Amino acid sequence: VLEEINKYSGSIWQVPPAYSAIKVSGKRAYELARKGKEFELNKRKIVINSIKLEEFNLPEITIRVNCSSGTYIRTLVHDIGVGLGCYAYAINLRRTMIRDNMVKDAICLETFLEYTDNEIENSIISPVDILNFVPQIKVNMKQFIELKNGRFIDVADVADSTEIGIAIYDDKLIALINKFEQDGETKFKPEKVFSI
Repeated sequence: VLEEINKYSGSIWQVPPAYSAIKVSGKRAYELARKGKEFELNKRKIVINSIKLEEFNLPEITIRVNCSSGTYIRTLVHDIGVGLGCYAYAINLRRTMIRDNMVKDAICLETFLEYTDNEIENSIISPVDILNFVPQIKVNMKQFIELKNGRFIDVADVADSTEIGIAIYDDKLIALINKFEQDGETKFKPEKVFSI
């Protein structure tokens, strides 16, 4: 079992499951799968930074995985089972970390409900801090109003390599924005506008 599990360490190719949100000809794969349509999903390269066998108590085993985004853990479990010559499926799946945010640092709901206003304010991480890995584009009031109303904006001083980013106004997350070209000018369109 350990030998088979170790085969999945590093860069590997994975075929996403049919019931996924990946688009196939403009439709979500899960929508097609629910209708019984036949289609193929291309395999994708993912990275398994580490995979460890934590418990071995057949017919169940427990593994801990540190992986790249885009990894389907249930598919990984299935593939390990196929490699072992049997079937395998996940009966319990728990995400313990997303980037720098760890579940051990989270506050349970019961504790949170007993917090004072000041404790609540000091314990909540702002969306801007959560998305610190996404390029941040500061906008002025006029641009903020345009984005809030779903309109395009011009941003002249954004790095050419920035294709997607988050618009920030008054230190608050306004929108997820995406670059596009219109009449030879670089503009950003709001993909998702957040209420503030």
